[in-house]
Amino acid sequence: ENDTFWNYYYKLTYGSACTEKSKIIARDIVASNGDIHLISDVMGLKDNQFEDSKETVMDLIKHQPDYSTMYSMIRAANLSEMFSQPNITVLITNNRAWTTLSLHDQNYLATDKDGLAKLAVILKLHIFPGVIDVTDLINLQTMKSFANIQFKVHVSLQGQIQLNSDVNIIRANIPIRSGLCHQVDKVTVPSYLKPFMTNICEANEKELVDGPCILCGARLPCPWSTDKPTVRL
Repeated sequence: ENDTFWNYYYKLTYGSACTEKSKIIARDIVASNGDIHLISDVMGLKDNQFEDSKETVMDLIKHQPDYSTMYSMIRAANLSEMFSQPNITVLITNNRAWTTLSLHDQNYLATDKDGLAKLAVILKLHIFPGVIDVTDLINLQTMKSFANIQFKVHVSLQGQIQLNSDVNIIRANIPIRSGLCHQVDKVTVPSYLKPFMTNICEANEKELVDGPCILCGARLPCPWSTDKPTVRL
């Protein structure tokens, strides 16, 4: 009788594996797509900076300087309470991930009234109801965030867990109080907000231009639909 087994693999591209408790007991086993090394125990991540599961997400990122941008953004959007509630899964982003947004955009999100509303949506995109560990992730097709926007979950042929095919999970199953975090390599911005992020213009300029000759008393239209008349002569 032939049984079919479906094997799922995931790959975390950052962080070194700890082999202190694992030994290679067989190596260089040739497979059709590479080599296999057999070890005696499951490897874990060597870095142990995220071991305290008594902390909320806010506690965790507050005490890690590499997450200072996310911490300040959450506070600016007044969402600290949302990120501290139990039974959630959070996608955390370090300072490097925030550089996918320009400094101009970051300042706009953190200080402008309209920007803060957009920031709240962006941050809610990174929170999900329930505790979703990596084994759940690789078996999901979609997951819906607190922003009521769905992510598509994909595992690449190389074993990389991706959200919407462009956000990579680079560290999984970081414990927090009554929940989990997964670190991603970029800040997710909804597609409908991207035009506002990339085409912000703070210039306030006025220019007199010659218009067409029309009948006196007739309404003189501006040459472009985006132009707004300031005074009628």
